[in-house]
Amino acid sequence: MTGVQTCALPISVSAGSISQTGGATLAPTGAATLSATGAITLAGANTFGGDVTVGGANVTINDTTALSLAGANSATGNLVLSSANGISQTGGSVSVTGSTTLSSAGMNISLNQAANTFSGPVGFNGANVELDATGALALSASTATGTLDVATTGALSQ
Repeated sequence: MTGVQTCALPISVSAGSISQTGGATLAPTGAATLSATGAITLAGANTFGGDVTVGGANVTINDTTALSLAGANSATGNLVLSSANGISQTGGSVSVTGSTTLSSAGMNISLNQAANTFSGPVGFNGANVELDATGALALSASTATGTLDVATTGALSQ
């Protein structure tokens, strides 16, 4: 994908791998569903206007606005989410086999659905951070400049 790709309708992309190059920007104004058997790498200056649902191996998503997850999100490898204006979850679940990195410096991060599962370590950088999970939850090097609220049905470790 190159250039600015903007659409007013919800988008759904399914492929072997999904990536962007050359300063490309993805800017859907509706919901975005991204599914790949391989990696999803959308690290450019994207602007997702609606809820995002992802499923792939290693998944990297960057949003220059607020990033909102909905539906069944999964990464069979690592998950890296970054946003300039917070990361939230409106429903569904997040399931990650590898490590999880959540970055929204100075903004809130809330992955607050009990159905979330994180098999690998979770690291974050945000203001008020809320993480809910089923099973054990291991935290890696992280920063919460406000409050930290963690709920898990299993062991909590660092």
